[in-house]
Amino acid sequence: MIACAVCGRNYKRCTGGKRHFWNCPTVVQTDLPSCGTSQIPEKLLYDLAAQVLG
Repeated sequence: MIACAVCGRNYKRCTGGKRHFWNCPTVVQTDLPSCGTSQIPEKLLYDLAAQVLG
């Protein structure tokens, strides 16, 4: 689980064509003000998890 450092909501997986990334839901939902966080590429998350878990 990935929590937004700004608003505390859990990140959601999004797909744009062949790209997969994770976003804070306040960025994805147009009826809420954006908290200003940026997308996290899914490959980066996989690479970081592999480093931590070995």
